[in-house]
Amino acid sequence: MPCKARVISSWTGYCIRVISPLVTAGSLLVFHFNGKDGQNIVDIAISYVLLGGAFLLEVTSLLGALSSSWTFPFLCATRWKWLRHVALCRGRWQLFRRKIVSLRHLFKVMGISTPSRRWSGSMGQYNMLHFCSRRGTSCNLLGFLAKMVGLEDRWEMFHYSGTLEVPNKDEVNTLGVIRKNWGEQTLKHWKDLDQVITEQYLGAELQECIIIWHIATELVVVRSSRAKDHDAAPEVEAARALSNYMMLLLVSRPDMLPGLPQNRLYQRSINHLVQIWREAKVEDPTHRHPGENVWIMLMEQFRLRDNPNSDSWRPQREKLACYLLDEEIPYAHETSRTSYAIDLAKLLLKKESEGYFTNKIDPDPHCVFQMILEMWIDNLVYAANRCSRESHAKKLN
Repeated sequence: MPCKARVISSWTGYCIRVISPLVTAGSLLVFHFNGKDGQNIVDIAISYVLLGGAFLLEVTSLLGALSSSWTFPFLCATRWKWLRHVALCRGRWQLFRRKIVSLRHLFKVMGISTPSRRWSGSMGQYNMLHFCSRRGTSCNLLGFLAKMVGLEDRWEMFHYSGTLEVPNKDEVNTLGVIRKNWGEQTLKHWKDLDQVITEQYLGAELQECIIIWHIATELVVVRSSRAKDHDAAPEVEAARALSNYMMLLLVSRPDMLPGLPQNRLYQRSINHLVQIWREAKVEDPTHRHPGENVWIMLMEQFRLRDNPNSDSWRPQREKLACYLLDEEIPYAHETSRTSYAIDLAKLLLKKESEGYFTNKIDPDPHCVFQMILEMWIDNLVYAANRCSRESHAKKLN
């Protein structure tokens, strides 16, 4: 049973659902009979609205929990035989659920409510090259205030991340793609590639693989001859979207990934990239003089998000990517992931120039981004299959 059932569809969850509206109703009654002395009519009205609204929300939550499909297996497995007999044997629970579902459909038609079980249609995005090339290039008032109160790291994580709308137009069948290890199936599908992409490019942990392939993906996108082709656009966009999403999980939600959190590994890699960007002394192609446009300056001061998918900051990412590919980056053990990523990108670009990705047995033409996309799908499914139920449950509202 999915992790949601472990949180809500349990004796603890149902007890909380039942007690909450009773406590709220009790508070409303106490206020009605004893809590209005010395209060003006506006405060009294506001209190009634808040307590009444809270009671309606709690009752709605209770009815939703009792009519949920997760309640059926709970009733079937309960040790209280009398409860199972009363609820299921005469169809009382099924009748109750049909009435609640009908009422929910009515509210949906009237536009009062939306489906409770739905995906937001977007996925989080975080890009290391974007963070390195944008950090410190603009003075943000909100960032300055966050630094004053000691929340600089949290602000940077929020500010330099974003979301990407995912169109609901393609259905992907993931049956049978759960692998023993990340990347194995992809390398097996692309013949002879497992001979050149060694274990150092896959990492000892999934987190290490994400960092290496995330940087390599950005480098290949900038330098590949197929990146600008219209036919390869879906693979390029999908590969970058999954790459940025997996990096967001690694940085902000490491408990959603299997294995031990590798925050120190990420910090070493990001600090190395920031140092390279500073030493490169590349002129900011998006720099504007402060007096050029007052409105732009004010927007920069109060900008909440610096989205990594914005085309406005693409020249900076491309400058950093070109510098990593063209310059000799000294190898060091602490910064080896950056070196592995650069070597991996050069290897994939070399294979592309040799026509490896277009001379496959498959009749349909392929490009290097098809292989990168398959690698990210492998990583995503591996992480989803091995993420603990507790980690998913912690993300419930």
